[in-house]
Amino acid sequence: MSDRPPLHPITREQIDMLLHKVDERHWPQITAMRVKSYYPADTPVPPQSPEHLRQEIHWYASTLFKTEADQYEHFRNDARYADWLSSLAERTTARVMKNLEKLESSGTNPLESLMGLHGALILGYHGLTTQQVEDELRTTLAELCDQYERGTAPGQPQRAVTASPPGVVRQPAKSTPLLSRTELANAYLAAHPGVIKLDVCWAAGQHYSEWKRWLRGADTLKDGSTPDQAFRALLESGKSPSEYKARPRPKGWK
Repeated sequence: MSDRPPLHPITREQIDMLLHKVDERHWPQITAMRVKSYYPADTPVPPQSPEHLRQEIHWYASTLFKTEADQYEHFRNDARYADWLSSLAERTTARVMKNLEKLESSGTNPLESLMGLHGALILGYHGLTTQQVEDELRTTLAELCDQYERGTAPGQPQRAVTASPPGVVRQPAKSTPLLSRTELANAYLAAHPGVIKLDVCWAAGQHYSEWKRWLRGADTLKDGSTPDQAFRALLESGKSPSEYKARPRPKGWK
């Protein structure tokens, strides 16, 4: 079975171009977090920022996934839809991990290699391992797969929308929020007594650290980012976390 729906060849090329633009947008954000392996004594060493780096990587992967998954909308009734999403998640994970490796290795120049030094570090310096990042990406993208199958993914085109003609790539829909983030969160929690914030985060497929950043406002976490769309999709759904996502929150998850 093909790992993609039977898309028009032009659509496939346009998707590839859109994915390239996602790379161009997100690589600089991740590259900016590289640090040198050696600093002179009179030069301050940058602080570790594992949560910031993790957020950038997850946002990058989620954007790649959504960019292509949005083009599968008129195949949602196909029995192979879930398998295509799973294949897309695997390709996305592999793409992100390969690109992280490129960004990490590109910081080494020939002289430093001869001296046994690496010119720049990303994951290790910030306290993350390759396996940890890969596992987290698989979890994040599995959540997105579930949301797309249910039709509740942030910004996901709805069935009522007419499918794009062959060769025309659909652009993500934009919405204007009616309530502030704090107002939306307070209204939701008031409507669902007993619901705790961790359950909200689990149902939205986002970690608690992202919830706190989201509530701080758009200066901290941009409007339209993956976490922003995920939280709004849940909070505006009217459903309790258990209704929105049947799978219970694992013990110790945060």
